[in-house]
Amino acid sequence: MVKDVFSFFGNNAGKILLVIFAIFVLLCFGVTLNERSKETTSVLPNEIPCYLVADSVVKVSIDSIPEYPVYAISVLFGTYARNNEGIMTVRLYEDDKILQEWRMKTENFGDNVCQDFLLNEPYTLKTKSKYYLSIVDTYKGENALALWQTKDGNGCYVVKYKEPYPLMALGIFAAFVILVVGMLLYGVRELYIMCVVLTIATFMFWFNVPLDGVPDEHTHFWRSYEIANYSLISDHVGSAQLGGHEMHAGLKQYSDESVRINKDLTEEYIFPTASLYSPISYLPQAIGIKVAGWMSTKVYKIFNGGRVANALLSLALCILALQLIPFGRKILFVIMLLPITMQEMVSLAPDSLVNSLSMLWIAYILNLAYTDRKITNKTMVFLMLIGFTLALLKIIYVVLLLMIFILPKDKFVRKKNFYIFGGVVIVTSLLANVIWLMISSQYLVEFNPGVEPSSQIKSIIENPINYIAVLLNTSMSNAEFFIKSGTGTCLGWLDILTSPYIWIMLLMTLTYETLCCYDKIDNIKNKHILLMLSCCIICSLLIYTSLYVQWTPLKYNIVNGIQGRYFIPLLAYFAISCVMIHRKRYNIHAISPQTRCSASYLYLIIGLALADALTIIVE
Repeated sequence: MVKDVFSFFGNNAGKILLVIFAIFVLLCFGVTLNERSKETTSVLPNEIPCYLVADSVVKVSIDSIPEYPVYAISVLFGTYARNNEGIMTVRLYEDDKILQEWRMKTENFGDNVCQDFLLNEPYTLKTKSKYYLSIVDTYKGENALALWQTKDGNGCYVVKYKEPYPLMALGIFAAFVILVVGMLLYGVRELYIMCVVLTIATFMFWFNVPLDGVPDEHTHFWRSYEIANYSLISDHVGSAQLGGHEMHAGLKQYSDESVRINKDLTEEYIFPTASLYSPISYLPQAIGIKVAGWMSTKVYKIFNGGRVANALLSLALCILALQLIPFGRKILFVIMLLPITMQEMVSLAPDSLVNSLSMLWIAYILNLAYTDRKITNKTMVFLMLIGFTLALLKIIYVVLLLMIFILPKDKFVRKKNFYIFGGVVIVTSLLANVIWLMISSQYLVEFNPGVEPSSQIKSIIENPINYIAVLLNTSMSNAEFFIKSGTGTCLGWLDILTSPYIWIMLLMTLTYETLCCYDKIDNIKNKHILLMLSCCIICSLLIYTSLYVQWTPLKYNIVNGIQGRYFIPLLAYFAISCVMIHRKRYNIHAISPQTRCSASYLYLIIGLALADALTIIVE
């Protein structure tokens, strides 16, 4: 019996550790959820101290009535930094009927500290009833107690209540439960479940992320509207002649559901950063805005039309990437479900298309390199379309086109065709970028004081050692911020902070899937690994350098403006190259189902992280 128990634990050690970890995460999630669901009404300003005389009654009118059950009322007292004695009697009334009474020792009261009066059980206050507290200091001696009041003579208080957990967040978690149950019990094909979960998560985030809930989304809306209704290239507007356009009035009131576009009037809209993006970056958004404009003149519906089109295209590209990738599918799935990736996917930002296309690019290249799929004329056209579009979205990602040289030469009719095809894709993409840079350079402006691009470039060339020190200093100083803003701990305009354990969970899940990927991979080549890692390093350096030149004051020792989400398109390349290194080093070819440690429960952790992030967005 004992041997059987030890044998069971020995053979299932990995699964048991994962279960323990999942239970730990569930407990952490429950604790943080309980704490974060506690909300308060607005804090009243403390302006006048009202000295409490023995046996005198002071009333505090409760005017702030939340719609959710109240569990405490907190009142601000002052003690003049003295130790008081006796008992204070506090009663809560509802239309002159006592709901609850508290008898508190005044020696426990802090100076200028709110004292909580906890209800025996949560109680929903009625909007048609009147509520107030009566406060009496029953001590006959000399106490030094005061109730802080507003200018109107009412006591300073806050009502504490618990907001229920959003049903949408529960829906995400339920979707991941389906994933786990389907994979572990019923053997449903993994790809189908991933597609369903990804679709549900996309809908949940689209439904809950507010308009302009993503950095600069309003400027992306105006640029998309410009492309849909006016021109592909922006004008110069305003006294500073910045990039923008004079367009229909009303586009600034996108959050007001009653505002309609006024085509009889025009306003100037300034969006200098969005003007720098090529029109192809906003093609799906512009189509969605155009279609929505045919069906409605309400601004918020047109805004959402662009969002829907962008989200649907990005979702389709992600699903296609999941289907094509020959190994590392779970890695792509985890990256796609990072809260920051989901937030970008449902917005009007071009980053949505950048993320999905970069994952589709690596998936299709690896599919052609590591499966029996033939390279036909249609295949080459599709590759050219993906590569050309990806390069035009953001010029720094043109480096990813080097991945085309992973393709096997023997799948082409002649070897020279391989080099001709790769050269044509890269040269045409570079040429298109050069043309667009010549057009968009007129919209370049210095956003930060002290920025001198030409002098900054000169300093990099003259003193590369110093620039390397700047890169290292930036990476070490901002490492935690990069991780948080790259996973989803900092959402919205970096002002929505989710639970700190989210990025830890997601990072551990991604690390596990990277180190424990036992998909079939044959004939791994060192040059493929080297090429992928080189793409990651060069792209990262370009991200640093572009922001150092255009966004950072001259000779500053840290690169300004970098966020973790900028590296999302590179994450899959780095993780999959790590998988290939691991598999080649240890010569792992295949692993039997009996010894494979399923990471399915880790998807529950991702579900919790997404649900947790969504809860914060809703709040």
